[in-house]
Amino acid sequence: MEKLKELDAKTEEELHNITILAYQNTINLSPALKELAVNAKSYFRSLQNAQQAASLFYDSLAKVSQMALLSKGTAHSLGDTIGDVVAVNRKMAARQLEVLNYLQRDLITPLEQLVESNLPSMKSLQKSYSQENKIKMELVDKAKGELLKVRKKSQRKKPTEKYEEKERQCQEQVQSSQNELHEFRLTSCRKALSEEKKRYCFVLDRTNIFAKSTMESFEYNSQILSQKLPVWLSFVKRNGDQESGVNGSIMNLGNEKLETNDRIKLMAKFAHSAVEPSQLSFGEGDIIHPVSEVVSGWQYGENSKTSKCGWFPAAYMEQVLAVPTGSTVSQTLPAGGVHSRPALENNMGHRLLRRHVSDGSESPQLPPTDYESLNKGDNEQAATSNMSSPFGRDPFSAQSPSKKAGLSSTPMCPPPPPPPLPQTLPRIKEVAPDHRWVILQC
Repeated sequence: MEKLKELDAKTEEELHNITILAYQNTINLSPALKELAVNAKSYFRSLQNAQQAASLFYDSLAKVSQMALLSKGTAHSLGDTIGDVVAVNRKMAARQLEVLNYLQRDLITPLEQLVESNLPSMKSLQKSYSQENKIKMELVDKAKGELLKVRKKSQRKKPTEKYEEKERQCQEQVQSSQNELHEFRLTSCRKALSEEKKRYCFVLDRTNIFAKSTMESFEYNSQILSQKLPVWLSFVKRNGDQESGVNGSIMNLGNEKLETNDRIKLMAKFAHSAVEPSQLSFGEGDIIHPVSEVVSGWQYGENSKTSKCGWFPAAYMEQVLAVPTGSTVSQTLPAGGVHSRPALENNMGHRLLRRHVSDGSESPQLPPTDYESLNKGDNEQAATSNMSSPFGRDPFSAQSPSKKAGLSSTPMCPPPPPPPLPQTLPRIKEVAPDHRWVILQC
């Protein structure tokens, strides 16, 4: 209302500009209204599809209820409960269907009708205003022209009462024409603004009707679910208490297994110096975080002492478990025996690891070789994997889910490079007849 009151103080030119702008904006609104109608129909179809999918879901749930009713045990009572769930959901779906009807009847249909009539009607109003405004402008210009002629004649001749009276009449005519033009433009401006507002009020009103129906549907669903949910949950709790002991034992067993895998570490029994960038150097007693499985006698991991990653000989390691009371990785306990390793491939690199004699008690003692535990199936698997890659299979490609879960807590290393070539494997040199081992680097 304040905006309309402000129009009285506007000039004729300002009123004309506002009127033209209002009509043009209303005409330009038609494409937006058309787009709104199209999207509303798409929304309606989507809700219909959701209703159909929900109906199929309730049908499947009803079949489950019927199967439970066929049970001769305690599950029979759950069949009635599941059936009650289906019935309640069908009631809520029926209420949602009413919302869809509101959307179609109160928003989409009237909106399509408005789109069809808005553009022609607004163009007609704009044209009518332009024609009337032109006529009013011509009357004002004509009255001003007559007044100008009378004044010119009165200036050439001696002023008389005749010319004075005629000039006064022309002035009144000009003033009257200007008042008519101002009143016409003021009325037309209010009408144009009213037509513009009417379109937006229509959209707001129709969307509010749909929103109100949606709110009523939600309130109905909330009310019925607040009554039914405690009853349904009581059945679940009643049956869940009977099986809590069994389920708890199973979950605890899985948690203990995961915790054990998370604490797996490897401790170096012998020192190793890297001879190429892809290998990992470590000293005796260093703790290694394994990242991959053993591949051709080599394993990828990170040295917790140096925080470096690389490949290391798996036979140099002993599996340990981290003591949870310690704050450092050095507080470890043996996990019992040497960590079992997958069978190695019978390639040139491993044939270099042979047993020789040694005389001196200072020679380091290597762990018993696990190469002799090869079996035919492992060799065939290794040979098959070597045919697809010159360095064997990818250390990460064959990890089991449990292995991946166990290694998830280890420090993150960059993707491991291919295992070292067989020529870079450690070699054994015969130095004394003591059946001991001496490690030489390539």
